[in-house]
Formats: sequence, structure tokens, C-alpha cells
Amino acid sequence: SDQNCDETSIAILENKKVLSNITVSQILEQQKYGGVMPSLAAKLHLKNIQKVLSNALSEAKIPPKKIDYIAYTEKPGLIICLQIGKIVAETLSLYLNKPLIPCNHLEVLTLIISGGHTQIYQLNNHLEFILLGETLDDAIGECLDKSAILLGYNYPGGPIIEKLALKGENNYKLPFPKNDESLDFSFSGLKSEISR
Repeated sequence: SDQNCDETSIAILENKKVLSNITVSQILEQQKYGGVMPSLAAKLHLKNIQKVLSNALSEAKIPPKKIDYIAYTEKPGLIICLQIGKIVAETLSLYLNKPLIPCNHLEVLTLIISGGHTQIYQLNNHLEFILLGETLDDAIGECLDKSAILLGYNYPGGPIIEKLALKGENNYKLPFPKNDESLDFSFSGLKSEISR
């Protein structure tokens, strides 16, 4: 189960085979606000989770009692959304008497770029990772979303800006998001430049 931001997802696997993977996005609801509002995201997770679970079980064609483990995203993400995923997973674990596995979806990534995170990690093994650098202010996804709104486009802005950039012919001098020896980033200057 994954509810770390603005998508409600549940997948059912058998060994390495995906039996179902159901996701409900909140993009249309969040567009009105120009980005993800955590309280709205949490309410929509509560609204969608039962339907997503039911559809995942139906598509997998297995009864809940046949599930061996319940896993959920523990971090990183919006805490209010992560808590909903945790509560649902804990409830299923208790009801079905199955082991509960909290997961950090970082464990399979070394670079996280999203609306809420921009981080670089060194992975030594699947449980040992070291933060090498991160954004000092806005995450790149948040910066792109807000920049798109400043330019008159809707949320989510990243895909819109990417499509426009591929078609564009003009080059603009924009601030570089890194200006020291560290591996940290700063994207607030880019957003400020676009607002001018």
C-alpha cells in the first residue's frame, strides 16, 4: 500500500509477479489549488482507499485470507498521508493476522525527484543509505509546479514545462541550482527568476 502524497495505490504480488496494481490519482482535485494540499490529499485517501483495496483484490482474484504479508510506505512522504496508509495496513494486518512490513520506498532509489523531495543518496546495501545532498529550499517538482502556475498553466506543471521545452526555440539564462562544493541544491532562485 502506498499513500505517500497524492496517489492512493495498492498492489498485490505473488512472488515476483504483480497480480494487481491499482492507483487513483488526485491530480484533478489538487489542480484547483495549484499543488498538493496535504489535508485534501488525506481526505481523498480516506475516500478512495476502500475502493482501491476492493479493486486490487478483485483484479488479483484472491481472497484476503490468502495474503501472506501486508506492506506499506512508511517514508518519505507527507506525514498526514503516510499515517492513513499505516492505519489501513495495521488494520488489515490485525484483521488478517498477517505480518506487517513498513517500507521506505527510498530503498530502491538513489535519486529522489518529486514535488516534495529532491535528494541524492549513496546506497551501500538495501538497508544502509547515506544522504549526500538535498534541496535547501523548494524541491524541483514543487518549483516546476509553481513556475507553471506563474506562467498561466495548471498543476501538475512539470509535464507541461517539459512538453513546452521540447517544442521551444528560445534559450533563457536561468540561475544554476548548485553553486558550491556540496551536493545540495537550491531551486528558489529559479522560481524567483520565472516570476519576474
